[in-house]
Amino acid sequence: MKIYIHEADEEKDIRLNIPNGLIFNRLGTMIAGKMIKNRAAETGITEKQMKRMMKEMKKAIRQFGHFELVDIETSEGEIIKIIL
Repeated sequence: MKIYIHEADEEKDIRLNIPNGLIFNRLGTMIAGKMIKNRAAETGITEKQMKRMMKEMKKAIRQFGHFELVDIETSEGEIIKIIL
């Protein structure tokens, strides 16, 4: 996963490269499931749904390669991208 954040006022951009294997493994799914369980009322997502989503995202990456999950560009020139 690559996260890129550009703010018009700042000199340096923020770039984070996180290996997909670190996110889409059993431990990552357990952590995400616990976080969602703690905020279940806010999100409306169950732990079972989260596990299914992680599994499907991993399958999509294998099948289609890397793709942009989020691509936001504001009128002030700020850019946010999340690439899987």
